[in-house]
Amino acid sequence: MKPNQRKILSALIIIICFCSCAKPKRKINPLSIKLNDSAMQLVMHFGTDDKSVVNGINLLDKAIRIDSNYVTAYWNKFSFQNQLKQYNEALETVKHLLKLRPNDALIIALTGLAYEKTGDTISAAKCYKNALSNYDKILDTMNLKNKSYCGLATGKAMILKLLNKNEQSDAYLKGLLQTETDPVNKQLYEESLRDSRNDVLYGKGDTVSENANPVKH
Repeated sequence: MKPNQRKILSALIIIICFCSCAKPKRKINPLSIKLNDSAMQLVMHFGTDDKSVVNGINLLDKAIRIDSNYVTAYWNKFSFQNQLKQYNEALETVKHLLKLRPNDALIIALTGLAYEKTGDTISAAKCYKNALSNYDKILDTMNLKNKSYCGLATGKAMILKLLNKNEQSDAYLKGLLQTETDPVNKQLYEESLRDSRNDVLYGKGDTVSENANPVKH
C-alpha cells in the first residue's frame, strides 16, 4: 500500500470510529454547517497548500463563532492546524474539543499528541494514560464484530506505542490479526505493526519539531 493510500485508510477508520462513538446528534446552526462544508471543499478543491488551509481555518473560525459547540468544526480546525505545524494553536483547539467530549478516548489521545508536540511531555503522558484507560473500558464491553472495534483497538495499540510499550502494542496487534477475518481491518493492523512511535506522533515523512521530546516515565 502506498503512503497516501495508507493515510486515507487510517483516516477513514478514525473518522468512522469517531462518528460511531459520538453522542446523539444535536441541532447545529445551518450556517455553521455551511461554513464547515465550505472549508472542507476549499481544501479538497485547491489542494493542501498553506494558503488554502489557512483560508479553511478562517471559515471554520466563523463556524465556531456562530456555534461554539460544533464538534466537527473544531475537529477539522485541529487537523488543519496540525497540517500547518501550528502546534500551539492546535493544542488550544483540541482543549475545546476535550471540554465538549471529556470522556472521548480519541480526543484525550489527540490532546496528548498536541501537548507533546509543544514540548509538554508530562501533560502528554497523563493524557496517554487516561486515553488508554478509556480505550480499555470501551473495548472490554464491545463485541469484536462491532464496526468501531478495529478503530478503537488500533487506537489502543498506538497509545501503547506512545507510552513506549512497543512489545505490548505489537503483541496486542498480533493477537488481533490472528482472529481478524476482514481484509481491510487486517491491513490496518499490519500497517500499525510497522509504525514507529514517531510515525504515530507525526505521521510518516513528517519532520519532528525541535521542541518535542520523547515522553519519559
